[in-house]
Amino acid sequence: MYKRKRIILAVPRSGTAYTAKVCQLIGLDILHETKIGKDGVVSWKHIGEIHDVNDYGVILHQTRHPLKVISSMQTIMISSWKYISNYIDIEYNQKPLLLRCIQTYVLWNEMIARKAQWQYQVERLDEREIWKEWCSYMKKRISYDNRPIVIKNYHSRKYKLSYINITWKDIDKFDYWGEQLKIMSKKYGYK
Repeated sequence: MYKRKRIILAVPRSGTAYTAKVCQLIGLDILHETKIGKDGVVSWKHIGEIHDVNDYGVILHQTRHPLKVISSMQTIMISSWKYISNYIDIEYNQKPLLLRCIQTYVLWNEMIARKAQWQYQVERLDEREIWKEWCSYMKKRISYDNRPIVIKNYHSRKYKLSYINITWKDIDKFDYWGEQLKIMSKKYGYK
């Protein structure tokens, strides 16, 4: 069905709009979250729709620093939380919100990792070796010097009133889930 398509999956608020823009600037018809373009999609939502990884040509796992994601995740609308709760074991209105965000980061990334061929940090996409590897999965030959430049805070949520900068001290309040987040953070190369 989608054998030639690329799908880049991430946790909500992990820079999917940014990456979709980069894909479009290198000539790919890759859309952001709502529909699958001729060449694919960058999305947090499509993980639930992948029943057979062999249906896609490429499945990539994009990560972003957990503290940045969880800070931004607090701006997610209730309809998105309801969608998320269809795929992982959380209550969409569970309190405290911070715990729900931590659990989602861990469980959603675990779900993606089981299906993806390669994981990369979106923050490092502008590094020469990461760019080269990423382009090989995108089946594009774009030299590092000719890569598109997209502002880093493309589609930022920092202006929202519900946005709160989270620290590791905040995470430490949640023993089990805080530890799971730290383990995952190290696994993906974050400090």
